Amino acid sequence: MRHTTSLKLSGILALVALNACTDNTPTQPHDVSGPAMSPQVAAAPLSFYQVSAGSNRSCGVTMDSRLYCWGDGPLGDGTNARHLTPVAIAGALRFSSVSAGNYYACAVTIDHQAYCWGANYDGRLGDGTTTDRLNPVRVAGGLRFRLVNTGPWHACGVTYPDGRAYCWGLNSSGQLGDGTTANRHAPVPVAGGRQFRFVDGGDSHSCGVTTNNQAFCWGSDNLGQLGDGAEKRSHLRPVLVVGGYQFKQLDAGNYHTCAVTIARRAYCWGAGGQGRIGDGKTLNRFEPRAVAGSLNLERVTAGANSTCAENPYDRVYCWGWNLYGELGDGTTTMRLTPVLIEGFTFAQVSTGRSFHTCGRNAAGVAYCWGYNGRGQFGNGTTNDGPTPTPTPVGGPS
Repeated sequence: MRHTTSLKLSGILALVALNACTDNTPTQPHDVSGPAMSPQVAAAPLSFYQVSAGSNRSCGVTMDSRLYCWGDGPLGDGTNARHLTPVAIAGALRFSSVSAGNYYACAVTIDHQAYCWGANYDGRLGDGTTTDRLNPVRVAGGLRFRLVNTGPWHACGVTYPDGRAYCWGLNSSGQLGDGTTANRHAPVPVAGGRQFRFVDGGDSHSCGVTTNNQAFCWGSDNLGQLGDGAEKRSHLRPVLVVGGYQFKQLDAGNYHTCAVTIARRAYCWGAGGQGRIGDGKTLNRFEPRAVAGSLNLERVTAGANSTCAENPYDRVYCWGWNLYGELGDGTTTMRLTPVLIEGFTFAQVSTGRSFHTCGRNAAGVAYCWGYNGRGQFGNGTTNDGPTPTPTPVGGPS
Protein backbone atom coordinates (compact mmCIF):
# COMPACT_ATOMS: atom_id res chain seq x y z
CA MET A 1 0.00 0.00 0.00
CA ARG A 2 0.59 0.84 -0.58
CA HIS A 3 -0.19 4.35 -0.63
CA THR A 4 -1.64 8.32 0.16
CA THR A 5 -5.22 8.59 1.26
CA SER A 6 -7.79 11.06 2.49
CA LEU A 7 -6.49 11.79 5.99
CA LYS A 8 -7.47 13.17 9.38
CA LEU A 9 -4.72 15.74 9.90
CA SER A 10 -5.36 17.33 13.29
CA GLY A 11 -6.43 20.72 12.01
CA ILE A 12 -4.28 20.60 8.86
CA LEU A 13 -6.03 19.50 5.70
CA ALA A 14 -3.66 17.24 3.74
CA LEU A 15 -4.39 14.89 0.90
CA VAL A 16 -2.49 12.35 1.70
CA ALA A 17 -0.02 -12.46 -1.46
CA LEU A 18 -2.45 -13.85 -2.81
CA ASN A 19 -3.33 -16.96 -0.72
CA ALA A 20 -0.99 -18.85 1.60
CA CYS A 21 0.95 -20.29 -1.34
CA THR A 22 2.08 -16.89 -2.56
CA ASP A 23 5.67 -16.00 -1.83
CA ASN A 24 5.71 -12.39 -0.65
CA THR A 25 9.21 -12.39 0.78
CA PRO A 26 10.67 -8.94 0.13
CA THR A 27 12.74 -9.10 -3.05
CA GLN A 28 14.44 -6.64 -5.34
CA PRO A 29 13.18 -7.02 -8.92
CA HIS A 30 16.11 -5.22 -10.45
CA ASP A 31 19.19 -3.50 -9.13
CA VAL A 32 18.20 0.12 -8.69
CA SER A 33 19.63 0.62 -5.22
CA GLY A 34 23.22 1.29 -4.32
CA PRO A 35 25.11 0.74 -1.10
CA ALA A 36 23.63 1.90 2.16
CA MET A 37 24.62 5.40 3.24
CA SER A 38 26.11 5.68 6.70
CA PRO A 39 23.36 6.96 8.99
CA GLN A 40 23.85 10.23 10.83
CA VAL A 41 22.19 10.89 14.14
CA ALA A 42 19.99 13.98 13.92
CA ALA A 43 19.44 16.42 16.76
CA ALA A 44 15.68 15.90 16.66
CA PRO A 45 13.17 13.76 14.75
CA LEU A 46 11.01 15.23 12.05
CA SER A 47 7.40 16.21 12.62
CA PHE A 48 5.14 14.51 10.06
CA TYR A 49 1.52 15.02 9.10
CA GLN A 50 1.48 12.11 6.63
CA VAL A 51 3.52 8.95 6.13
CA SER A 52 3.38 6.28 3.40
CA ALA A 53 4.78 2.75 3.59
CA GLY A 54 5.80 1.26 0.23
CA SER A 55 7.40 -2.11 -0.40
CA ASN A 56 11.07 -1.38 0.21
CA ARG A 57 10.94 2.20 1.38
CA SER A 58 8.84 4.69 3.33
CA CYS A 59 8.18 8.38 2.76
CA GLY A 60 6.57 11.21 4.63
CA VAL A 61 5.54 14.86 4.37
CA THR A 62 6.39 17.07 7.34
CA MET A 63 4.28 19.74 8.99
CA ASP A 64 6.12 22.36 6.95
CA SER A 65 5.33 20.52 3.66
CA ARG A 66 8.79 19.09 3.10
CA LEU A 67 9.27 15.61 1.65
CA TYR A 68 11.51 12.87 3.07
CA CYS A 69 12.06 9.20 2.18
CA TRP A 70 14.09 6.33 3.63
CA GLY A 71 14.93 2.73 2.73
CA ASP A 72 16.06 1.34 -0.63
CA GLY A 73 16.97 3.76 -3.39
CA PRO A 74 16.41 5.48 -5.61
CA LEU A 75 14.62 7.62 -3.06
CA GLY A 76 14.54 10.78 -5.17
CA ASP A 77 17.64 12.44 -3.74
CA GLY A 78 19.63 12.10 -6.98
CA THR A 79 21.33 8.83 -6.04
CA ASN A 80 20.65 5.10 -6.04
CA ALA A 81 21.74 4.83 -2.42
CA ARG A 82 19.84 3.21 0.39
CA HIS A 83 19.30 5.61 3.29
CA LEU A 84 18.65 4.25 6.76
CA THR A 85 17.35 7.59 8.05
CA PRO A 86 15.09 10.12 6.29
CA VAL A 87 16.67 12.05 3.42
CA ALA A 88 15.24 15.26 2.00
CA ILE A 89 13.67 15.06 -1.48
CA ALA A 90 13.17 17.95 -3.95
CA GLY A 91 14.08 20.64 -1.45
CA ALA A 92 12.73 23.54 -3.52
CA LEU A 93 9.24 22.04 -3.73
CA ARG A 94 6.55 21.91 -1.06
CA PHE A 95 4.21 18.92 -0.90
CA SER A 96 0.75 18.07 0.40
CA SER A 97 0.98 14.25 0.11
CA VAL A 98 3.20 11.35 -0.90
CA SER A 99 2.57 7.72 -1.87
CA ALA A 100 5.36 5.12 -1.86
CA GLY A 101 5.05 2.27 -4.37
CA ASN A 102 7.34 -0.55 -5.47
CA TYR A 103 10.79 0.98 -6.14
CA TYR A 104 9.15 4.30 -6.95
CA ALA A 105 7.02 6.99 -5.34
CA CYS A 106 4.75 9.86 -6.35
CA ALA A 107 3.83 13.06 -4.54
CA VAL A 108 1.59 16.08 -5.03
CA THR A 109 2.78 19.62 -4.36
CA ILE A 110 0.78 22.25 -2.52
CA ASP A 111 -0.05 23.81 -5.91
CA HIS A 112 -1.43 20.48 -7.22
CA GLN A 113 1.46 19.35 -9.42
CA ALA A 114 2.25 15.62 -9.45
CA TYR A 115 5.84 14.34 -9.39
CA CYS A 116 7.17 10.77 -9.47
CA TRP A 117 10.63 9.17 -9.28
CA GLY A 118 12.38 5.79 -9.19
CA ALA A 119 11.98 2.68 -11.37
CA ASN A 120 10.04 3.33 -14.58
CA TYR A 121 10.30 0.34 -16.91
CA ASP A 122 6.51 0.11 -17.30
CA GLY A 123 5.80 3.85 -17.34
CA ARG A 124 4.72 4.05 -13.71
CA LEU A 125 6.30 7.50 -13.29
CA GLY A 126 3.88 8.95 -15.83
CA ASP A 127 6.45 11.27 -17.42
CA GLY A 128 5.97 9.91 -20.94
CA THR A 129 9.06 7.68 -20.82
CA THR A 130 10.30 4.39 -19.39
CA THR A 131 13.49 5.97 -18.05
CA ASP A 132 14.33 5.48 -14.37
CA ARG A 133 14.60 8.80 -12.53
CA LEU A 134 16.85 9.62 -9.59
CA ASN A 135 15.02 12.89 -8.92
CA PRO A 136 11.31 13.78 -9.02
CA VAL A 137 9.97 14.49 -12.51
CA ARG A 138 6.66 16.15 -13.35
CA VAL A 139 3.89 13.81 -14.45
CA ALA A 140 3.14 14.49 -18.12
CA GLY A 141 -0.01 16.08 -19.51
CA GLY A 142 -0.17 19.37 -17.65
CA LEU A 143 -2.83 18.03 -15.29
CA ARG A 144 -3.31 19.31 -11.76
CA PHE A 145 -4.02 16.70 -9.09
CA ARG A 146 -5.72 16.71 -5.73
CA LEU A 147 -4.14 13.35 -4.89
CA VAL A 148 -2.06 10.57 -6.44
CA ASN A 149 -1.87 7.04 -5.04
CA THR A 150 0.53 4.31 -6.12
CA GLY A 151 0.07 0.61 -6.63
CA PRO A 152 3.16 -1.57 -6.98
CA TRP A 153 3.39 -1.05 -10.75
CA HIS A 154 0.92 1.72 -11.63
CA ALA A 155 -0.44 4.94 -10.19
CA CYS A 156 -3.80 6.71 -10.22
CA GLY A 157 -4.84 10.22 -9.31
CA VAL A 158 -7.81 12.55 -9.00
CA THR A 159 -7.54 15.87 -10.82
CA TYR A 160 -8.04 19.27 -9.27
CA PRO A 161 -10.56 20.81 -9.22
CA ASP A 162 -12.81 18.70 -11.48
CA GLY A 163 -12.36 15.30 -9.77
CA ARG A 164 -11.56 13.15 -12.81
CA ALA A 165 -9.62 9.91 -12.38
CA TYR A 166 -6.44 9.24 -14.38
CA CYS A 167 -4.05 6.28 -14.23
CA TRP A 168 -0.70 5.35 -15.77
CA GLY A 169 1.88 2.54 -15.79
CA LEU A 170 1.41 -1.21 -16.08
CA ASN A 171 -1.96 -2.18 -17.58
CA SER A 172 -1.75 -5.93 -18.22
CA SER A 173 -5.07 -6.59 -16.44
CA GLY A 174 -6.85 -3.36 -17.30
CA GLN A 175 -5.92 -1.71 -14.00
CA LEU A 176 -5.73 1.70 -15.67
CA GLY A 177 -9.44 1.55 -16.50
CA ASP A 178 -9.16 3.01 -19.99
CA GLY A 179 -10.72 0.01 -21.75
CA THR A 180 -7.38 -1.45 -22.90
CA THR A 181 -4.50 -3.58 -21.63
CA ALA A 182 -1.80 -1.32 -23.10
CA ASN A 183 0.79 0.12 -20.73
CA ARG A 184 0.58 3.88 -20.53
CA HIS A 185 3.61 6.09 -19.96
CA ALA A 186 1.50 9.18 -19.27
CA PRO A 187 -1.88 9.65 -17.55
CA VAL A 188 -4.99 8.40 -19.36
CA PRO A 189 -8.55 9.08 -18.18
CA VAL A 190 -10.45 6.29 -16.48
CA ALA A 191 -13.44 5.39 -18.65
CA GLY A 192 -16.91 6.57 -17.73
CA GLY A 193 -16.32 10.25 -17.02
CA ARG A 194 -17.30 9.96 -13.35
CA GLN A 195 -16.22 12.43 -10.70
CA PHE A 196 -14.14 10.81 -8.00
CA ARG A 197 -13.23 11.88 -4.52
CA PHE A 198 -10.59 9.19 -4.14
CA VAL A 199 -8.76 6.53 -6.19
CA ASP A 200 -6.13 3.94 -5.33
CA GLY A 201 -4.19 1.20 -7.12
CA GLY A 202 -3.61 -2.37 -6.00
CA ASP A 203 -1.30 -4.89 -7.63
CA SER A 204 -3.41 -5.47 -10.76
CA HIS A 205 -6.62 -3.59 -9.96
CA SER A 206 -7.74 -0.12 -8.97
CA CYS A 207 -10.73 1.28 -7.12
CA GLY A 208 -12.25 4.66 -6.41
CA VAL A 209 -15.03 6.40 -4.51
CA THR A 210 -17.14 8.86 -6.47
CA THR A 211 -18.45 12.18 -5.22
CA ASN A 212 -21.84 10.52 -4.64
CA ASN A 213 -20.24 7.87 -2.37
CA GLN A 214 -20.32 4.91 -4.77
CA ALA A 215 -17.34 2.57 -5.07
CA PHE A 216 -16.12 1.42 -8.49
CA CYS A 217 -13.25 -0.94 -9.29
CA TRP A 218 -11.48 -2.10 -12.44
CA GLY A 219 -8.71 -4.47 -13.52
CA SER A 220 -8.10 -8.04 -12.34
CA ASP A 221 -11.05 -9.73 -10.65
CA ASN A 222 -9.76 -13.28 -10.29
CA LEU A 223 -9.93 -13.19 -6.48
CA GLY A 224 -12.93 -10.92 -6.09
CA GLN A 225 -10.92 -7.75 -5.56
CA LEU A 226 -13.38 -5.69 -7.66
CA GLY A 227 -16.30 -6.49 -5.38
CA ASP A 228 -18.82 -6.82 -8.21
CA GLY A 229 -20.22 -10.10 -6.89
CA ALA A 230 -18.80 -12.44 -9.51
CA GLU A 231 -15.46 -13.96 -10.43
CA LYS A 232 -14.11 -12.76 -13.77
CA ARG A 233 -10.66 -12.58 -15.23
CA SER A 234 -10.72 -8.79 -15.51
CA HIS A 235 -12.79 -5.69 -16.20
CA LEU A 236 -11.16 -3.10 -18.44
CA ARG A 237 -13.59 -0.39 -17.31
CA PRO A 238 -14.97 0.51 -13.88
CA VAL A 239 -17.68 -1.73 -12.43
CA LEU A 240 -19.89 -0.86 -9.47
CA VAL A 241 -19.13 -2.53 -6.14
CA VAL A 242 -22.29 -4.39 -5.18
CA GLY A 243 -24.32 -4.03 -1.99
CA GLY A 244 -25.60 -0.48 -2.27
CA TYR A 245 -23.19 0.83 0.37
CA GLN A 246 -22.34 4.50 0.69
CA PHE A 247 -18.57 4.71 1.04
CA LYS A 248 -16.47 7.69 2.03
CA GLN A 249 -13.00 6.16 1.65
CA LEU A 250 -11.30 3.00 0.40
CA ASP A 251 -7.88 1.50 -0.12
CA ALA A 252 -6.77 -1.12 -2.63
CA GLY A 253 -4.41 -3.75 -1.27
CA ASN A 254 -2.41 -6.01 -3.53
CA TYR A 255 -5.24 -8.53 -3.96
CA HIS A 256 -8.01 -7.21 -1.76
CA THR A 257 -9.86 -3.96 -1.20
CA CYS A 258 -11.26 -2.38 1.96
CA ALA A 259 -13.53 0.61 2.45
CA VAL A 260 -15.30 2.63 5.15
CA THR A 261 -18.92 3.69 4.82
CA ILE A 262 -20.28 7.10 5.73
CA ALA A 263 -21.69 5.30 8.79
CA ARG A 264 -18.08 4.41 9.76
CA ARG A 265 -18.32 0.68 9.18
CA ALA A 266 -15.47 -1.19 7.44
CA TYR A 267 -15.98 -3.70 4.63
CA CYS A 268 -13.43 -5.73 2.66
CA TRP A 269 -13.51 -7.96 -0.41
CA GLY A 270 -11.11 -9.98 -2.54
CA ALA A 271 -8.36 -12.39 -1.48
CA GLY A 272 -9.09 -13.74 1.98
CA GLY A 273 -5.89 -15.69 2.58
CA GLN A 274 -4.01 -14.76 5.76
CA GLY A 275 -7.14 -13.06 7.11
CA ARG A 276 -6.95 -9.93 4.96
CA ILE A 277 -10.75 -9.48 4.91
CA GLY A 278 -11.06 -9.35 8.70
CA ASP A 279 -14.29 -11.34 8.87
CA GLY A 280 -12.84 -14.27 10.80
CA LYS A 281 -12.34 -16.44 7.72
CA THR A 282 -9.64 -17.04 5.10
CA LEU A 283 -12.04 -17.25 2.15
CA ASN A 284 -12.00 -15.12 -0.99
CA ARG A 285 -14.93 -12.70 -1.01
CA PHE A 286 -16.49 -11.47 -4.25
CA GLU A 287 -18.62 -8.81 -2.62
CA PRO A 288 -18.12 -6.60 0.45
CA ARG A 289 -18.01 -8.39 3.79
CA ALA A 290 -18.31 -6.58 7.11
CA VAL A 291 -15.10 -6.49 9.14
CA ALA A 292 -15.72 -8.24 12.45
CA GLY A 293 -16.38 -6.33 15.62
CA SER A 294 -18.74 -3.57 14.39
CA LEU A 295 -15.95 -1.07 15.00
CA ASN A 296 -16.50 2.65 14.53
CA LEU A 297 -13.75 3.52 12.00
CA GLU A 298 -12.64 6.57 10.06
CA ARG A 299 -10.26 5.16 7.47
CA VAL A 300 -8.67 1.93 6.25
CA THR A 301 -5.32 1.18 4.66
CA ALA A 302 -4.78 -2.13 2.84
CA GLY A 303 -1.39 -3.65 2.04
CA ALA A 304 -0.22 -6.92 0.55
CA ASN A 305 -1.35 -9.28 3.31
CA SER A 306 -2.73 -7.05 6.05
CA THR A 307 -5.11 -4.21 6.71
CA CYS A 308 -5.24 -1.49 9.36
CA ALA A 309 -7.84 1.10 10.29
CA GLU A 310 -8.08 4.19 12.49
CA ASN A 311 -11.01 5.03 14.71
CA PRO A 312 -12.10 8.62 15.50
CA TYR A 313 -9.96 8.61 18.64
CA ASP A 314 -6.67 7.66 16.93
CA ARG A 315 -6.80 4.06 18.08
CA VAL A 316 -5.62 1.66 15.38
CA TYR A 317 -6.81 -1.87 14.66
CA CYS A 318 -5.07 -4.28 12.28
CA TRP A 319 -5.75 -7.75 10.87
CA GLY A 320 -4.22 -10.25 8.46
CA TRP A 321 -0.86 -11.94 8.12
CA ASN A 322 1.64 -10.97 10.76
CA LEU A 323 4.82 -12.76 9.70
CA TYR A 324 7.11 -9.87 10.65
CA GLY A 325 4.88 -8.20 13.22
CA GLU A 326 3.35 -5.81 10.70
CA LEU A 327 0.11 -5.67 12.71
CA GLY A 328 1.96 -3.93 15.54
CA ASP A 329 0.32 -5.95 18.30
CA GLY A 330 3.58 -7.20 19.80
CA THR A 331 3.25 -10.67 18.23
CA THR A 332 3.74 -12.47 14.94
CA THR A 333 0.38 -14.22 15.21
CA MET A 334 -1.92 -14.08 12.17
CA ARG A 335 -5.17 -12.31 13.05
CA LEU A 336 -8.44 -13.11 11.26
CA THR A 337 -10.25 -10.26 12.99
CA PRO A 338 -9.10 -6.78 14.08
CA VAL A 339 -6.66 -6.48 16.96
CA LEU A 340 -5.87 -3.20 18.74
CA ILE A 341 -2.35 -1.78 18.72
CA GLU A 342 -2.00 -1.34 22.46
CA GLY A 343 -0.12 1.55 24.03
CA PHE A 344 -0.01 3.78 20.95
CA THR A 345 -2.33 6.22 19.21
CA PHE A 346 -1.99 7.13 15.55
CA ALA A 347 -3.77 9.86 13.63
CA GLN A 348 -2.81 8.14 10.36
CA VAL A 349 -1.33 4.78 9.38
CA SER A 350 -0.15 3.25 6.11
CA THR A 351 0.32 -0.47 5.43
CA GLY A 352 3.18 -1.36 3.10
CA ARG A 353 3.22 -3.52 -0.01
CA SER A 354 5.49 -5.99 1.71
CA PHE A 355 5.72 -6.56 5.46
CA HIS A 356 5.91 -3.21 7.22
CA THR A 357 3.53 -0.53 8.44
CA CYS A 358 4.12 3.10 9.38
CA GLY A 359 2.05 5.68 11.21
CA ARG A 360 2.24 9.11 12.76
CA ASN A 361 0.68 10.28 15.99
CA ALA A 362 -1.12 13.55 16.70
CA ALA A 363 2.18 15.19 17.65
CA GLY A 364 3.70 14.31 14.26
CA VAL A 365 6.05 11.59 15.54
CA ALA A 366 6.38 8.82 12.94
CA TYR A 367 6.74 5.12 13.79
CA CYS A 368 7.24 1.98 11.69
CA TRP A 369 6.98 -1.72 12.54
CA GLY A 370 7.24 -5.14 10.88
CA TYR A 371 10.07 -5.84 8.42
CA ASN A 372 13.10 -3.54 8.34
CA GLY A 373 15.54 -5.42 6.12
CA ARG A 374 15.80 -2.47 3.71
CA GLY A 375 15.86 0.30 6.29
CA GLN A 376 12.13 0.98 5.96
CA PHE A 377 11.94 2.11 9.60
CA GLY A 378 14.22 5.11 9.07
CA ASN A 379 15.86 4.62 12.47
CA GLY A 380 19.40 3.98 11.24
CA THR A 381 19.19 0.19 11.36
CA THR A 382 18.22 -2.83 9.29
CA ASN A 383 16.65 -5.96 10.72
CA ASP A 384 15.59 -9.05 8.76
CA GLY A 385 13.63 -10.36 11.73
CA PRO A 386 10.25 -9.33 13.09
CA THR A 387 9.72 -6.03 14.89
CA PRO A 388 6.15 -6.32 16.14
CA THR A 389 6.09 -3.09 18.17
CA PRO A 390 6.06 0.46 16.70
CA THR A 391 9.55 1.97 16.54
CA PRO A 392 10.19 5.73 16.15
CA VAL A 393 11.55 7.03 12.85
CA GLY A 394 14.84 8.85 13.34
CA GLY A 395 15.92 12.32 12.38
CA PRO A 396 17.09 13.26 8.87
CA SER A 397 20.42 12.34 7.31
